Amino acid sequence: MHEGKLDVANYKEEFDVITSFEVLEHINNQNEEVEKFHHLLRKGGLFYCTTPNFNGLLRYYLKSKYNIIGYPEHLTYFTKKTLIFLFKNHNFVNVKFLSTGISLTRLRTSKGISEEKYVAETSSDEKLRKKMDNSIFLTFVKNTIDFIFTFFNVGSTLKGDFIKK
Repeated sequence: MHEGKLDVANYKEEFDVITSFEVLEHINNQNEEVEKFHHLLRKGGLFYCTTPNFNGLLRYYLKSKYNIIGYPEHLTYFTKKTLIFLFKNHNFVNVKFLSTGISLTRLRTSKGISEEKYVAETSSDEKLRKKMDNSIFLTFVKNTIDFIFTFFNVGSTLKGDFIKK
């Protein structure tokens, strides 16, 4: 695991899998970063990433109140098309793509109803996750909604699996 700026000189081996959770939108030069991922992965290696979906329902619903859009926290915004294009230009093939979820925490904080932290045991999202973990019915509902969100590409989070050619 590595936290901070990625320097390929720190690694002598190639990796089978590299993951990046909610990072790409914070980076100034994604092309440079994806080149680093490409360099570090073995041929056929998998890169998995998540990033906010600029085409998500919340952005359309909240409009200017959508607090994902805010410099300097987020420097770039991705859609399914732009994320696949980024990796295709760096010799990756997209093998799976999802557009899932909706953040109750993000909805509440964007509307000014709450100041809860996004990543916290007490966030609305975590409370809902815990309820779903204990309910087959809620898990089914979530999976059905995520299927629909992916079909229409309107979920809050983009999740992509990319294989190095």
